[in-house]
Amino acid sequence: LFTIMSSSNDLSDKRYAVSETLISRIWPTPKIAGTKLIFASPIISKVRRHQPGKNEISASMRNKLEKHYSNGLGIYLGPHLDGNLSFWSKPSGIPGFKTGISADFIVSPRLSFEAHLDFTKIRSVVKSEFESVPVQAYDDLGKLSRIVITNNVVGGNLSFKYRQWISEHDQFFIKAGMSPYYTLSNRYELKYDLPGGYDHDDSKPASQVKKFEQRQYFGTTLALGTGITRAHFKKNKVELGLFYERSIGSNPNSNSLQLVGLRTAYWFHIR
Repeated sequence: LFTIMSSSNDLSDKRYAVSETLISRIWPTPKIAGTKLIFASPIISKVRRHQPGKNEISASMRNKLEKHYSNGLGIYLGPHLDGNLSFWSKPSGIPGFKTGISADFIVSPRLSFEAHLDFTKIRSVVKSEFESVPVQAYDDLGKLSRIVITNNVVGGNLSFKYRQWISEHDQFFIKAGMSPYYTLSNRYELKYDLPGGYDHDDSKPASQVKKFEQRQYFGTTLALGTGITRAHFKKNKVELGLFYERSIGSNPNSNSLQLVGLRTAYWFHIR
């Protein structure tokens, strides 16, 4: 504990708290504007500053260290698995998924380019205006109630990514890019309500499945994302984020698509 005692003729004992930073600036001559320092404990040979705990590095210090030591191109590679929900101008979206492999090319401590290849299931359901769906219904199976459409597509993405340290282990990121998609196949499952009077004990409504190998351009989306990456074992990283995609331009079905979802990824440090 450090205090200051006045050196004037005033007999009262005036003591003031002095910070370690202030002490370190005036050591080893402990005088401040005509006052002298009194130590409550034995005089020590030096003033010890606070030492960070083991592996304790602030976000601002990490930013400075990265800027100082960054050298050349950094590369991370890893798998990702996303859950998505589609929104269309006509049918209603239902949950699907996306999986693939991603690469992150780090060109500076803040900026990188992320690229990935994906296999995606985009699913939707049509409950009216069935004539808009390119499949033929069979009335003898019952009354058509809905059509579940599953689009199996492959695609890629190239995004511009910005990151910022927010804690000792965590980075916040935002990114924007484009994702073109190409159709592998479309699956149409037609659901029928059984006609009245039909004995359907222990049975389910009839279904009709049509599958088409329609390999064609599916459309391109504007892709936005944000989330957190956390430092993990041996410079690897775990990522959790949100994404949003929206159709730009035209697609074969003239049907606007939006995708929202949750993204998970694991990044392996390559260089």
